Amino acid sequence: MIIADGAHVTYRVHAAGRRVGRESLLSVSAVRGGRELREVPALRGVTFTASEGETIGVVGHNGSGKSTLFRAMSGLIPTSQGQILARERPVLLGVNAALVPELSGENNIKLGLLALGFTAEEAAARVDEIADFAELNEFIYHPMRTYSSGMSARLKFAIASAKAHSILLIDEALAVGDRRFKAKSENRIRELRETAGLVMIVSHSVGSLKDTCSRVLWIHKGELRADGAAPEVIRDYVAWTKNPANIAVGAASAQKTKAAVNPSPVTPAEKQELAPVVAVPGESALERLLSDAAAAARKTNPP
Repeated sequence: MIIADGAHVTYRVHAAGRRVGRESLLSVSAVRGGRELREVPALRGVTFTASEGETIGVVGHNGSGKSTLFRAMSGLIPTSQGQILARERPVLLGVNAALVPELSGENNIKLGLLALGFTAEEAAARVDEIADFAELNEFIYHPMRTYSSGMSARLKFAIASAKAHSILLIDEALAVGDRRFKAKSENRIRELRETAGLVMIVSHSVGSLKDTCSRVLWIHKGELRADGAAPEVIRDYVAWTKNPANIAVGAASAQKTKAAVNPSPVTPAEKQELAPVVAVPGESALERLLSDAAAAARKTNPP
């Protein structure tokens, strides 16, 4: 259902670490050669094939390229080399999309569902269900700015997981809320897995991945270090993380497994029914809709 074929993603950043924007590219220093700019590889030749019916976990320490891989697969950022092919456009389910602080939980639920493709009637009918799942109680009528971080995370997850998709990418969704809500979110993900053709999950909770996934990819410094059965890859990854030197900045790369060193070639037949994921940089539809609503709310109710 999705193929990553030698996918590279490279960011252009200032020496101080700031991403390059349109204004920076037109600056005098950039025109003169951009000496203050440098390229940072976020993904380096990642290759794998994911088939219908699989649930695949993705592990790696912070900054390894996991979220970049998912953003590239969902078309939020382009690949600089190689390509990503998919039967349908993958949908990225994250809990980091900004909701509108000025609006109530009820209105945020309606906006989020509209952005996911529900009609206004369908969105209104599902408000109570999603509010109950997120455990908002009477706070459903309060502005989002009054919510705790835990309440906000629960609501974001409840909205984002309200619709099943053919190819579902879940970025850190298992990390929201307390232990009880984590178990609840894992059950929701299992339900989504039964209706989705393919599910891929990024999480630091290796225990959750072991329970949820049959296969795991290990990304390290933008490279695919392992691709195999969940118990084996998780065992090797956990053993690697127990050495503090491996987590340090500039640490030596992890040893690749045989499968990762020589990935199975992607055949023309596998590519035939898939289409390239065309990047549409910028905010997702949900983020754009919520941003527009936030601007309208600020005009109506100035601080």
